[in-house]
Amino acid sequence: PLKFRVVLASVLLVFATSACSEAQVDVSVEYYDIRGDRASELRHQMNRKGPRGFDAYASWYVRWRYDHRRSAGRCEISEVSTSVKVEITLPRWVDEDHADDALRQRWQRYYTALVEHENGHRDFGIRAAREIEGALARVEPRSSCEAVTQAANRIGKRILAGIVAEEKAYDPDTNHGMNDRAVFPF
Repeated sequence: PLKFRVVLASVLLVFATSACSEAQVDVSVEYYDIRGDRASELRHQMNRKGPRGFDAYASWYVRWRYDHRRSAGRCEISEVSTSVKVEITLPRWVDEDHADDALRQRWQRYYTALVEHENGHRDFGIRAAREIEGALARVEPRSSCEAVTQAANRIGKRILAGIVAEEKAYDPDTNHGMNDRAVFPF
């Protein structure tokens, strides 16, 4: 289980980093343990222990930062950086080796789809960081640094709001991953 957690976190981090080479991406994965050798036991424990009433949950937070420089009486953005912190919570079946092969295979299909769904949430945060970074790098110089700051923050907030709205549609559109087999037992 510990080896699996480290490997999964590493895979998530590698994918996240490659998806957004400009932004700093920090992905953390937390687990809640479930036990059992029947699907009904696993389902009951996920219902009881799952985060926010779900089997799994992903959240993200994007930050942006930029430096100014004055040139020829104008202020411009000289450097932009973004970061996204992603937190994913997943179930961990700790006594899987006590179950029969059929149940383990069903679990693996479900778990793969569940991780894929949560990675979809993660990707919204990564995309937000990437889009904000690109847009802020293109902010036109202004007469004052205060005007540049206002424009940059307005742009960042607009992009963030748009992507948050898209992400809010993601769960209804995918039926919380159930359309892609993230349902257990099925």
